[in-house]
Amino acid sequence: MERRGIPREGAIAYGHPIDSSGSMLTASLTHQLQQAGLNYGIVGTSSAGGWAIMALWKR
Repeated sequence: MERRGIPREGAIAYGHPIDSSGSMLTASLTHQLQQAGLNYGIVGTSSAGGWAIMALWKR
């Protein structure tokens, strides 16, 4: 069975300005994909007013 879940903390746990959430999460995902030998990952972050953005990355 394929392992799924959130292996690392999200943007709130980082304790940084919200403007840098996307870049920090994307950099973290890139390193995690390489370490785990995986090809796909998803990054998501929320925004004011109920908006959110998700990105599917292929290594």
